[in-house]
Amino acid sequence: MITFPRINVFVLLALMLPAFANAAGLYFLADAPIAKFTEQDHRIFKAATEQALESVEDGDKLEWKNPDSGARGVITILETTTDNTYGLCRMARVSNEAKSVRRMGIYRACKPT
Repeated sequence: MITFPRINVFVLLALMLPAFANAAGLYFLADAPIAKFTEQDHRIFKAATEQALESVEDGDKLEWKNPDSGARGVITILETTTDNTYGLCRMARVSNEAKSVRRMGIYRACKPT
């Protein structure tokens, strides 16, 4: 099993949060599903992201859903690589939907080896 430090997951989530996006000039994220998430959606998504990065095999996916809000998503691990600069990295396709807004992106999470 691959264990990713929580800091990498937080970095991944921070890149997708609209508050940080506006400060970084990434205004397009203000209309992303994560901007519509409830606190419970954020907790469920964070737990699913951590689980996917730590235990999902390449090519497999992990689905999450909040039955209370209807928000949902799929995290697909695309590949695992190792390099001298970033260490062990996982590429993930993240698809989320909240309040009829859908988006998909591909993200890389790395941990030093």
